[in-house]
Amino acid sequence: MHELAYNLFIVIALYGLPLLIITTSYSLILCKISKKSRQSRKEMCNLEDDFRPNMEVGLRRSALGNIERARIRTLKMTFVIVGAFILCWTPYFVMSAWYWFDSASATKIDPKIQRGLFLFAVSNSCINPIVYAVGSQAVSSARTTRLDGFNIIKVLAQAAEVQGRREML
Repeated sequence: MHELAYNLFIVIALYGLPLLIITTSYSLILCKISKKSRQSRKEMCNLEDDFRPNMEVGLRRSALGNIERARIRTLKMTFVIVGAFILCWTPYFVMSAWYWFDSASATKIDPKIQRGLFLFAVSNSCINPIVYAVGSQAVSSARTTRLDGFNIIKVLAQAAEVQGRREML
């Protein structure tokens, strides 16, 4: 009984809670960007209705397009990050749950497969930087170049450097 309660706690703490936090965080970011997009659209409509030649224009159409692109990029990134987390961790937790409820049949699975599922789960931490780099603008602009061998490492390093400069601002 105590072992099952402990295992349930582990599943919630290592799978459910991080999934909830990741999904909530990205959803809040997306809501903030969508709100900013609606405000910008409303300001543009008001400016076009009340346009006076000497009036200072605060927001250009290109800024509105940038916000919309950021919203779409964030939405895609959210699906990829959450999907990668689910894809990497679910097989491990399914195997674990199988072991918790029917350890006799679960122990018949090859230990190499069990270790492989665990390695696949923790590989999620390695996948995230690649997802962020591919989703960043630095890599997007470099996609036209050839990405093989050491060239991809160079592009990922440049993307991380650009992302670091953005965060400092």
